[in-house]
Amino acid sequence: GAMNIGLEQATGEFVGFCDSDDWVDEDYYEKLYSKVKNNTDVVYCEFVSEYPDGREKYKKFRKEKVNNCKCALLDVLAAGSIWNAIFSNKLIKENNIHFSLSKNSIYKDNYFAVQAAYHAKHPVLLDNVYYHYVQRPGSTINNLSLDQQAESTYELLQEIFSIDYIASAGENEQKIIAEFLFSSLPLHLLKHFPSEMKSMTDTVCFKEFYK
Repeated sequence: GAMNIGLEQATGEFVGFCDSDDWVDEDYYEKLYSKVKNNTDVVYCEFVSEYPDGREKYKKFRKEKVNNCKCALLDVLAAGSIWNAIFSNKLIKENNIHFSLSKNSIYKDNYFAVQAAYHAKHPVLLDNVYYHYVQRPGSTINNLSLDQQAESTYELLQEIFSIDYIASAGENEQKIIAEFLFSSLPLHLLKHFPSEMKSMTDTVCFKEFYK
């Protein structure tokens, strides 16, 4: 709710997000904004996950995907992340892009991310310019049971496919959306969910993307 209120109040040309336990370099947003052109929707950069034991894991773009706008966005958004980017305020407001209103879903970033990926027509992808994604063992998402994660995943899927333009999307767009969801959500956990979800794991779509 706080994030959505922030979006409603935002008057800047671009909007960025930074979680309170992460950090960015002091020139991070300057570097992103310096790449904005006349019709730029979103500027994305790579990011680094930082662990308590000092390990670092870098999220790099797959270069062969960059020439295909939709595929490139799916690759960038593979973790459902929105904080390694700045988004055009016009893109957000004209398409009513917002965060999940669900009280229970823990994957609210993914709800925003899939809308942004669907509507963005002119993304810019930057090498490096790292956002520092701090991994904490005690975080909420790392302390959920398999059932809780599966239930939140199921709830988010219901929300996403209740969006009119996604529910009525063509076959190719549906496949792109499915690819994004399979890469950003722990859909394999649905096998732990009650019987109504077991049929999903038998579908061609599930088998294709989860192989």
